[in-house]
Amino acid sequence: MASQTSPQSFSPVLNMATGTGPAATGGYLYMAGVYGVNPNPSYAVLQRVTEDGTSGVSTLANLGLAAQYALSGPLVVTGTRVYVLGANIGSNITGLISVPLPNGVGNSAPPFLAGTTMSSNNWIATWGDDTAIYFANTAEQWVTCPSSGCTGTPTVMSDASTALHYLVGDDQAIYWINTRSDSTTGFTVGFSVMKLAR
Repeated sequence: MASQTSPQSFSPVLNMATGTGPAATGGYLYMAGVYGVNPNPSYAVLQRVTEDGTSGVSTLANLGLAAQYALSGPLVVTGTRVYVLGANIGSNITGLISVPLPNGVGNSAPPFLAGTTMSSNNWIATWGDDTAIYFANTAEQWVTCPSSGCTGTPTVMSDASTALHYLVGDDQAIYWINTRSDSTTGFTVGFSVMKLAR
Protein backbone atom coordinates (compact mmCIF):
# COMPACT_ATOMS: atom_id res chain seq x y z
CA MET A 1 0.00 0.00 0.00
CA ALA A 2 1.29 3.46 -0.85
CA SER A 3 2.45 5.58 2.06
CA GLN A 4 0.13 8.32 3.27
CA THR A 5 1.15 11.82 4.20
CA SER A 6 -0.78 14.63 5.82
CA PRO A 7 -1.67 17.59 3.62
CA GLN A 8 -0.09 20.89 4.54
CA SER A 9 -1.61 24.33 4.42
CA PHE A 10 0.38 27.38 3.43
CA SER A 11 1.76 29.43 6.28
CA PRO A 12 0.69 32.15 6.43
CA VAL A 13 -2.72 31.04 5.16
CA LEU A 14 -3.41 31.93 1.52
CA ASN A 15 -6.94 32.86 0.47
CA MET A 16 -7.57 32.26 -3.25
CA ALA A 17 -10.51 32.18 -5.60
CA THR A 18 -12.73 29.11 -5.53
CA GLY A 19 -13.76 27.58 -8.81
CA THR A 20 -12.86 24.96 -11.36
CA GLY A 21 -9.79 24.21 -13.40
CA PRO A 22 -6.75 24.88 -11.21
CA ALA A 23 -3.36 24.51 -12.90
CA ALA A 24 0.18 24.06 -11.57
CA THR A 25 3.13 24.76 -13.85
CA GLY A 26 6.38 26.69 -13.98
CA GLY A 27 6.56 27.01 -10.20
CA TYR A 28 3.10 28.60 -9.87
CA LEU A 29 -0.43 27.54 -8.91
CA TYR A 30 -3.27 29.18 -10.90
CA MET A 31 -6.95 29.40 -9.99
CA ALA A 32 -9.95 30.99 -11.69
CA GLY A 33 -13.25 31.51 -9.96
CA VAL A 34 -15.01 33.61 -7.35
CA TYR A 35 -13.12 35.65 -4.80
CA GLY A 36 -14.59 37.81 -2.05
CA VAL A 37 -14.82 38.18 1.68
CA ASN A 38 -18.23 38.71 3.28
CA PRO A 39 -19.87 41.19 3.49
CA ASN A 40 -17.96 42.62 0.50
CA PRO A 41 -19.09 41.64 -3.02
CA SER A 42 -17.45 38.72 -4.80
CA TYR A 43 -15.55 39.00 -8.09
CA ALA A 44 -14.68 36.66 -10.98
CA VAL A 45 -10.88 36.59 -10.89
CA LEU A 46 -7.83 34.74 -12.20
CA GLN A 47 -5.11 34.43 -9.56
CA ARG A 48 -1.72 32.81 -9.09
CA VAL A 49 0.74 32.11 -6.30
CA THR A 50 4.19 30.52 -6.22
CA GLU A 51 4.10 26.83 -5.34
CA ASP A 52 5.77 27.53 -1.98
CA GLY A 53 3.39 30.40 -1.23
CA THR A 54 6.13 32.96 -0.59
CA SER A 55 5.00 35.37 -3.31
CA GLY A 56 1.52 35.90 -1.93
CA VAL A 57 -1.53 35.78 -4.19
CA SER A 58 -1.44 37.91 -7.35
CA THR A 59 -4.53 38.84 -9.35
CA LEU A 60 -3.91 38.39 -13.08
CA ALA A 61 -7.40 39.47 -14.18
CA ASN A 62 -10.72 40.59 -12.69
CA LEU A 63 -13.69 40.22 -15.01
CA GLY A 64 -16.06 41.97 -12.60
CA LEU A 65 -18.78 41.21 -10.09
CA ALA A 66 -19.49 37.48 -9.74
CA ALA A 67 -23.21 38.23 -9.91
CA GLN A 68 -22.64 39.29 -13.55
CA TYR A 69 -19.47 37.48 -14.71
CA ALA A 70 -17.80 34.09 -14.31
CA LEU A 71 -14.37 32.61 -14.99
CA SER A 72 -13.78 28.89 -15.12
CA GLY A 73 -11.43 26.22 -16.43
CA PRO A 74 -9.82 24.04 -17.22
CA LEU A 75 -7.05 26.63 -17.34
CA VAL A 76 -4.43 26.35 -20.08
CA VAL A 77 -1.09 27.92 -19.13
CA THR A 78 1.46 28.40 -21.93
CA GLY A 79 4.85 30.09 -22.02
CA THR A 80 3.33 33.51 -22.62
CA ARG A 81 -0.32 33.47 -21.52
CA VAL A 82 -3.12 31.85 -19.55
CA TYR A 83 -6.32 30.88 -21.34
CA VAL A 84 -9.46 30.94 -19.23
CA LEU A 85 -13.15 30.59 -20.06
CA GLY A 86 -15.21 33.68 -19.33
CA ALA A 87 -18.94 34.29 -19.24
CA ASN A 88 -21.25 37.27 -19.09
CA ILE A 89 -24.09 35.73 -17.11
CA GLY A 90 -26.65 38.44 -17.82
CA SER A 91 -26.28 38.32 -21.59
CA ASN A 92 -25.69 34.52 -21.71
CA ILE A 93 -22.38 34.97 -23.60
CA THR A 94 -19.35 32.71 -23.15
CA GLY A 95 -15.93 33.08 -24.74
CA LEU A 96 -12.21 32.57 -24.42
CA ILE A 97 -10.00 35.06 -22.60
CA SER A 98 -6.22 35.26 -23.02
CA VAL A 99 -4.25 36.83 -20.16
CA PRO A 100 -0.56 37.68 -20.79
CA LEU A 101 2.16 36.44 -18.47
CA PRO A 102 3.90 37.20 -16.22
CA ASN A 103 1.65 39.86 -14.71
CA GLY A 104 -1.67 39.56 -16.54
CA VAL A 105 -3.82 42.68 -16.61
CA GLY A 106 -3.87 43.14 -12.85
CA ASN A 107 -7.23 44.03 -11.35
CA SER A 108 -8.64 44.89 -14.80
CA ALA A 109 -11.04 43.01 -17.07
CA PRO A 110 -9.47 41.45 -20.18
CA PRO A 111 -11.56 41.32 -23.38
CA PHE A 112 -12.83 38.13 -24.96
CA LEU A 113 -10.63 36.87 -27.79
CA ALA A 114 -12.10 38.00 -31.10
CA GLY A 115 -14.38 35.46 -32.74
CA THR A 116 -14.68 33.12 -29.74
CA THR A 117 -17.88 34.37 -28.12
CA MET A 118 -21.21 32.60 -28.45
CA SER A 119 -24.31 31.79 -26.47
CA SER A 120 -23.38 29.96 -23.28
CA ASN A 121 -25.86 27.25 -24.29
CA ASN A 122 -23.67 26.45 -27.35
CA TRP A 123 -20.30 26.31 -25.60
CA ILE A 124 -18.52 22.94 -25.71
CA ALA A 125 -14.78 23.22 -24.98
CA THR A 126 -11.52 24.99 -25.80
CA TRP A 127 -7.76 24.53 -25.74
CA GLY A 128 -4.85 26.68 -26.86
CA ASP A 129 -1.11 27.25 -26.88
CA ASP A 130 1.27 30.02 -27.94
CA THR A 131 0.43 29.56 -31.64
CA ALA A 132 -3.27 28.67 -31.94
CA ILE A 133 -6.61 28.28 -30.19
CA TYR A 134 -9.10 25.47 -30.74
CA PHE A 135 -12.78 25.46 -29.82
CA ALA A 136 -16.17 24.29 -31.05
CA ASN A 137 -18.30 26.78 -32.98
CA THR A 138 -22.10 27.06 -32.86
CA ALA A 139 -22.33 24.50 -35.68
CA GLU A 140 -20.64 21.96 -33.35
CA GLN A 141 -17.41 21.82 -35.36
CA TRP A 142 -13.87 21.96 -33.98
CA VAL A 143 -12.30 25.10 -35.38
CA THR A 144 -8.94 26.85 -35.03
CA CYS A 145 -7.61 30.40 -35.17
CA PRO A 146 -4.28 32.08 -34.32
CA SER A 147 -3.67 32.57 -30.60
CA SER A 148 -4.48 36.28 -31.01
CA GLY A 149 -8.09 35.44 -31.91
CA CYS A 150 -10.20 34.94 -35.01
CA THR A 151 -9.88 37.91 -37.36
CA GLY A 152 -11.75 36.06 -40.10
CA THR A 153 -13.67 32.81 -40.42
CA PRO A 154 -12.11 30.09 -38.24
CA THR A 155 -10.64 27.07 -40.00
CA VAL A 156 -12.94 24.04 -39.59
CA MET A 157 -11.06 20.94 -38.44
CA SER A 158 -13.62 18.26 -37.54
CA ASP A 159 -17.12 17.44 -36.33
CA ALA A 160 -17.74 18.05 -32.62
CA SER A 161 -21.44 17.16 -32.42
CA THR A 162 -20.89 14.14 -30.15
CA ALA A 163 -17.95 15.57 -28.18
CA LEU A 164 -17.96 15.82 -24.41
CA HIS A 165 -17.20 19.22 -22.89
CA TYR A 166 -13.43 18.77 -22.71
CA LEU A 167 -10.54 19.29 -25.13
CA VAL A 168 -6.77 18.93 -24.65
CA GLY A 169 -3.80 19.18 -26.96
CA ASP A 170 -0.05 19.05 -27.41
CA ASP A 171 2.44 19.94 -30.14
CA GLN A 172 1.15 17.15 -32.37
CA ALA A 173 -2.63 16.95 -32.03
CA ILE A 174 -5.83 17.84 -30.21
CA TYR A 175 -7.74 15.17 -28.28
CA TRP A 176 -11.31 14.79 -27.07
CA ILE A 177 -13.91 12.16 -26.18
CA ASN A 178 -16.96 11.39 -28.33
CA THR A 179 -20.06 9.64 -27.06
CA ARG A 180 -21.50 6.67 -28.97
CA SER A 181 -25.28 6.26 -28.87
CA ASP A 182 -27.65 3.44 -29.75
CA SER A 183 -29.48 4.47 -32.93
CA THR A 184 -32.74 2.92 -31.70
CA THR A 185 -32.91 4.07 -28.09
CA GLY A 186 -30.64 7.11 -28.18
CA PHE A 187 -28.93 5.89 -25.01
CA THR A 188 -25.17 6.32 -24.66
CA VAL A 189 -23.47 2.96 -25.17
CA GLY A 190 -19.80 3.96 -25.10
CA PHE A 191 -17.10 6.53 -25.56
CA SER A 192 -14.25 6.97 -28.02
CA VAL A 193 -11.02 8.91 -27.56
CA MET A 194 -10.47 11.02 -30.67
CA LYS A 195 -7.23 12.48 -32.03
CA LEU A 196 -6.75 15.05 -34.78
CA ALA A 197 -3.35 16.19 -36.05
CA ARG A 198 -2.71 19.93 -35.83
